[in-house]
This record gives sequence, C-alpha cells and structure tokens, in this order.
Amino acid sequence: YSQQGEYRKALTILWRLFTVSREFNPSVVSSYVGILIQLDDYTKALEVLEMILPQEVGRRPSFGPMYSYLGSIRYQYQQYAEAAAAFEQARLRMVLDENSLVQYILSLIKLNELDAIILGIGPGSFVGTRIGAAVAQGIAFGVDAEIVTVSSMETVALEAMIKNNLDKITVVQDARMDEVYIGKYALKGDNIENLSPIKIYPIEQEIISENNNEMTIVGNGSKIYSNHHKNKSIKVLDDNYSLPKACNLIAVGKKLFLNGKSINPDQLIIDYIRNEVASIKKK
Repeated sequence: YSQQGEYRKALTILWRLFTVSREFNPSVVSSYVGILIQLDDYTKALEVLEMILPQEVGRRPSFGPMYSYLGSIRYQYQQYAEAAAAFEQARLRMVLDENSLVQYILSLIKLNELDAIILGIGPGSFVGTRIGAAVAQGIAFGVDAEIVTVSSMETVALEAMIKNNLDKITVVQDARMDEVYIGKYALKGDNIENLSPIKIYPIEQEIISENNNEMTIVGNGSKIYSNHHKNKSIKVLDDNYSLPKACNLIAVGKKLFLNGKSINPDQLIIDYIRNEVASIKKK
C-alpha cells in the first residue's frame, strides 16, 4: 500500500500490527514512522518514537532508523541539540544516511558563532563552483561572517607533499574538453607556496619538459597527461591524492584566516580559469 501511495491504508495495517504484537517490531515501527513523516505528520511520528525508543534494550542496530527519524524531526523543529543526540545514537548503530548526516552536521553548528566560512573555489565544475560560492556567500551575509577562499588544487598539493615527504609538486587536474589545469607548488615548513598561477592548457601541449629533473605530478588529470606524453622524467602519484579533501581545505583556510587573509562576502570573486564553457561546433 505504501509503494502504491495509499499511505492511510498502510498506516491502518501497521497500527493493527502494533496492537496485536506483545513487543514492537523495529522494522514495523520504522515503516510506520516513515509514512507519518511522508505525510508531514511530525507530531504523531514524534509521539510514536517517544513511546517506543525507551523500550530498547541494548544498542540494537534495528533501532538505528528510528533514531535517524527522531533526529530529522527534532531538526525540523529546530531543536538542534536534541537532533544531534538522536543522530549520534543512529551513528552508533551504524545507520545514518546521507541526508541525516548533513542534518547531523548542521545541528552541531551554531551559525551565529562562525567567524568565517572556508570556501573551495576550484578550479572545477563551473556549476558546482558557483553553487558552493552562492551558499557560502548567502550564509556569510546572513550571520555576518567572512569568507576565506582556498584553491582546491592547493589542498591536493598540500596532502600529497606532506604524505610523500616532497618539497615540490605539480598538480594536474582534468579540465575536460581535452584540456588540463596545471599549478606548481612548494612546501616551506608547514606552509604551502604557489610557484606558478593555475593555468589551463591543451592536453597535447608539453608543459613539463624532459629537461627537468624527475618531477612528481598528482591530480585526477595526472595519468591522462602522463599517458599522453610518455615523459620518463614524470612520476605520477596514485589516486589517493587526486581530489581535495575537506580536512586539508580547513587546514589551509584556517592559516589564511589567522593571517588576516579573509574577505567580506560582497568582495567574493571567483576565477574560473576557463572563460569559455561552451563553443559553437565548426561546420
């Protein structure tokens, strides 16, 4: 009945199961609460959960979805501390879907206490970069916070150099359309230094000369570039360092913020590197 959209009939059957069973079946309860939430009946769903969850004995994984539902309801009611506690119970039972995880993280954050928002500015997807910038800018305006911009390629370089004990590296990211983004970096103590600005090049253009000593490259375009040129002086790191990670974005951004390198949200300008994202097919 639920799959056919006949939610009221499904609720009636599930309620009968409640009343004839001596103990509550977690899967039945989860189904019942899930339907109530689909019907936006948060009050009834909360009532059922508060009746059932205290009866749990031990940390049973089958109760995880119910705690996840409880967290979502508390989040809807803007009861963030209670939501976080419920999501944590779901996490301990190894049940936390992507949507619940996002709500869990947001319930732990007090936006009005933020000093700054660290924003990864690519280069990368044109749409993705714009969406990220718009969200960061909107939140920053709303809570009077500043923005710290960090190159995603810089975070890739930082992790690769630290974990591989390197003092220099070249990041090559796939720019699609038979092109790559290339940026060169060095590690000076705990700080990363840009040796050259990020530029976009045709994949067939030889940028990394064989006259150089062995050069290490990393990024999701590094293998494409290496395979295209067969340059023996190039060493390609594995895919573990191909994409930026949030922890490295935070590490770089925090240092920039502490050094006063943050901006007001109205000063945010995104350099997409590539100015053309579409072209007219030649006849």
